[in-house]
Amino acid sequence: MKKSFILLFVLFANLLYAQDWRSALENFDYRGAIKSLDYEIAAKMRQTPVDSAYVRHLAIQKAKSQKQIMDFDGAYESLAMVYGWQEPDIVVLGEMAECVRLMGNTAEALTLYGLLHKTFPNNLYFSLQYMSLQYATGLYKESLNSGKRLLQSDTLPVVLNCVGNSFNKLKQADSALLYYGKLYEIMPYDYKTLEKISAILLDKEMYDSVSVLCSNFLQMDSLNIPINGVYGLALYYNGDYKRSREIFETYLDAGGDSLTAFYYLGMNYLKEKNYYVAATTFNKAMKLDSTDVDLIYYTAYSTAETWRRDEAIDLYAKAEQLLQPDSLLVYKISYGKAEAYLKSGRHKDAETCYLKAIRYGAKDISGIIYCRLGYCYRLAGMFEKSLQAYEKYMKHWGDEDNSTRKFVLNEIEYVKEELFMKEGAK
Repeated sequence: MKKSFILLFVLFANLLYAQDWRSALENFDYRGAIKSLDYEIAAKMRQTPVDSAYVRHLAIQKAKSQKQIMDFDGAYESLAMVYGWQEPDIVVLGEMAECVRLMGNTAEALTLYGLLHKTFPNNLYFSLQYMSLQYATGLYKESLNSGKRLLQSDTLPVVLNCVGNSFNKLKQADSALLYYGKLYEIMPYDYKTLEKISAILLDKEMYDSVSVLCSNFLQMDSLNIPINGVYGLALYYNGDYKRSREIFETYLDAGGDSLTAFYYLGMNYLKEKNYYVAATTFNKAMKLDSTDVDLIYYTAYSTAETWRRDEAIDLYAKAEQLLQPDSLLVYKISYGKAEAYLKSGRHKDAETCYLKAIRYGAKDISGIIYCRLGYCYRLAGMFEKSLQAYEKYMKHWGDEDNSTRKFVLNEIEYVKEELFMKEGAK
């Protein structure tokens, strides 16, 4: 009698747990479901013969519950226990592949989804996962080829985006632009795609096209922060500084990045030669980031034009301290610093900076620097060096009929007279 009671109790307990895991899942109690499923799996495995199909079903339910509480390793182990019990097991292998992907092991996930894609080539989900993982692992040629195959049967936005991104990574901008364009036709409210299109067009210096696209988009969403930023940038590069300023003001008011806004507001004021407001605006940006060499350079340049030359020289010195080995930046900073020194009457310091700019500018320097160096020498009374600098200008840039050439010719005449007078005095 006692033995029969124990058997009945075990049978009742099994039925209770069998009901419990389903009830737990309905109530999102995944830990309770896992506990109940463990009990039932163990009980089923003790039976002879083992009902492998049902145990497999329970293991899959356990794995799904483990995934819900982000125990992806545990879910993978639960699935691995029953993998191979069916052939081909699309469900278990698919769940295992997703676990690996969620664990962040993209290389192994690519292998598993590759196997699934090969075994079930017409399964859209596996094909999409395979394409996405190819892109994620840097296989851009493979991902765009997978995407193109998918597009033969269905124009899916996610596929157009992946193919466009793949072409972009492969530096094939025109092809990327084609697929981004198709995506944008389907999703005209997708500002992220518009950002990608704009980046390519800006690189091609197609500023009018970017302005039109952004203007049209902003009619639908006037306070979109990223697109206001792109629009302001396109207007700036197109020389519409007033409108660019207005857009960056909107960008700032809408909650856009203050550093970006102040930087480009300052650049617009600088282009308009409103040096005081430019310097003030750049200083606002400097309070947010005082380590950006370009920002320091433009702050120094605009500050020097407001007659605060000593402050500008200090800023140029700070830029030099932060400067990485970039010849163009060294040239720009040295030239700007030389101009500030020259306007302050510190001719020797100006000479040093002009010569440094020439050294770092290499073949990219313009003739104006020799004009300024000659002028610096002339103001310092170093007429021989002044003449040499002016003659260097005439030799390499003297064919250009412009105001600088006329200035240099007048200066050469003046310097030669001074040298003549100097010789006569001897």
